Amino acid sequence: MKTKFIERRGSVWARVAKSRGATEDVWVSFAFEVVSVARTKQGDDWGVGITFYDPDGKLGYALIRLAELACNPRHLIRELTKKGLMVSPALRGRDLFAEFLYLATRGKVNRILVCSEPYREVPPRGASECR
Repeated sequence: MKTKFIERRGSVWARVAKSRGATEDVWVSFAFEVVSVARTKQGDDWGVGITFYDPDGKLGYALIRLAELACNPRHLIRELTKKGLMVSPALRGRDLFAEFLYLATRGKVNRILVCSEPYREVPPRGASECR
């Protein structure tokens, strides 16, 4: 069975297969939206811009380097948590977060930005160029 992701009660959950056809719902993170996909001018590094609401209800924005997600997810999860996006600290939860993030970037091709400095914090909506 493929992992199925569900948004429920303001969070992302994964329905994962267990033994003998049973399933289990695993909490992954607070809900977030992928709003942009960016790469360096040289085309050798990618980032994903996401928006989310922190526990106080404030709109937050983060730019996630996909290489860091693949290589150093513990550090990335710590940084996202500091910004207010709660992500499961469990190894399984981090893996599911990475899988969901990669899946969520599909279909965002029309929002790709090519920038020389893609990882600077920029407003998530209405930004037509990197500054």
